[in-house]
Parts: sequence; structure tokens; C-alpha cells
Amino acid sequence: MVRPESADEVSKYAMRTLRAADALGKLPTPMDDLLAAAKIGNLQIDEEAKENFSARLIGAAKNEFNLMWERIRGIADLRKRIIYVDENTTLPRILFAKGHELGHEVLSWHYLDPGRFDDEKSLTEEAEEIFDMEANFFSAEVIFQGGNFTRLVRDYNVGFDSIFHLADMHGASRHATAWRYVEEQDESVALVIYWPSRFNSEILRRGKVVASPNFLLNFGDIDLPEQLDPGHSWMAAQASNLVFGDMISLTCGNVAFRFEWEAWWNGYGLLVMLRRKPKLHFVRDLVDKVTIASSS
Repeated sequence: MVRPESADEVSKYAMRTLRAADALGKLPTPMDDLLAAAKIGNLQIDEEAKENFSARLIGAAKNEFNLMWERIRGIADLRKRIIYVDENTTLPRILFAKGHELGHEVLSWHYLDPGRFDDEKSLTEEAEEIFDMEANFFSAEVIFQGGNFTRLVRDYNVGFDSIFHLADMHGASRHATAWRYVEEQDESVALVIYWPSRFNSEILRRGKVVASPNFLLNFGDIDLPEQLDPGHSWMAAQASNLVFGDMISLTCGNVAFRFEWEAWWNGYGLLVMLRRKPKLHFVRDLVDKVTIASSS
């Protein structure tokens, strides 16, 4: 989840919305309670909703809306304080879509032009992108409940098992949880996402990389593979829904460092988590090895 420049302000609105609904600490976040507390109506997207919105548009805006319709998961009607969400999908997507549209409704500066689809006075494309980024971040904030998630993350061992558990706890997708989980780590942890190549499905190409503050500070210049071929050790996870893991040496600057890695295929892309163990862990591992050797 890309954090907008207004992240701190958006977080304040998210926490205020959670408190108004008495939802802090309740997991998964009871999104319908948040909507009710904010006095926002919640309706299912259907053909009637499509016709109502399409009727407000003219020219290119109407054509674009109709072309996009099949991909729309939610709409915020800022005039009537109603959101429309497609509920014929997975629960994590429904939760996120409701949070996103709620964000448009409660972030006060999103009311610059409630009828932004109506005519040539629509918001610029750049402003719409910023508003959508803010609504995405708002949704993540109410789903993961801000600092509460940070505290939880640091109570769990680093690994995909913890991510899967936290995803179920929050009603979020594993992919979104992994992203947020890494951002909130106090250890040196990074998440690298690889997607199938358009030209060769056997090759995965590197996409987004998200890292904890400590990882960025200490290993920001890490040399990561641009692509993975079938022989790469991380690719073992692609043919399975299991998590694979081991150790790997990667270069940062001119120095090679050893990292723990875990890889998991989510059905669309390969998520690889890298972790540089804290020095205390290395000392413990060395003591364990010495103890084992001495007793044998």
C-alpha cells in the first residue's frame, strides 16, 4: 500500500472513524458499524446503480464509465452519502472496497467536487489518483487499525505463517497483510514480488519491493535478481501452495550478506521475504552449534 504524503492526516481520520464506531480492537474491523456510525448508506452495486451514475455523465466520461463498469468494485456517491460495493467477490475484497469508499466519504477534502464525473469540470487525473491513493491508505488503516497492527506484528515470529495468521485475524488478503507486515517490522525485513513475464511464463520478473525501515537503512543497496528462471531456488514455491525457505547470500555494495528467505506463490505472483537476523540471533545460533558439537 503506497503511503500518500497526507498519510498522517488520513490516519487521524481513520482512528477517529474507528473510535466513533467503538471498533478499536475489534477484529476483523466491523466495517458496517463504521459505515453506520458515519451515517453512510451501503448498497450493492447492480444495474440500477449503473444506470443512475451513467445518467449523470456526458460524452467521453459516460463512455469511459460504461467501459470500466465490469472492473468497478465500489462507488462513493458523495452527494447522497451512499456507497455501492460489489459483494459478489471474496470477503477481503469486500472489506477493502467498503473501507476505500468510506474513505472517500469521510476525508473532508474529497468533497472538492462531489459531482466530479458530471462534466468537463471533473477533477484532474492527477488529483483523482491522489484521492484514490488516500482512500486506499484509509482502508488499510481501518482494516489493520494503525498502531494496533504494529504492536501485534512485533509479538509474532518473522515469517509467512505469522502473516497468514494475521491476515485471517484482520479479514484481509495475505498479499496486503504481507506488505503491511513488512513495513511495520522493527527487524531488517524486505518483501520482493515477482510476476510472470508477458513473453515467457517460465520466467518471473521483479516487481514491487517493500522493506522495513531497518532494512532500508542497512541494506538499501541490495542487489536483487531482476528475474528468476526455473532453476532458481525461490522458484520451488511456484508449483506449490506451501512456503519454502533457506539461506542465500546477496550483495550490498561490495559486501556479501547472508539472508534468511521464505517464498510463497499466491496464485498470481511469487512473494519472497528476506530477513537479516539480528546479531543476537547469530550469537545464539553459534552457541547452539558449539553446544551440540561439545555433547556429541
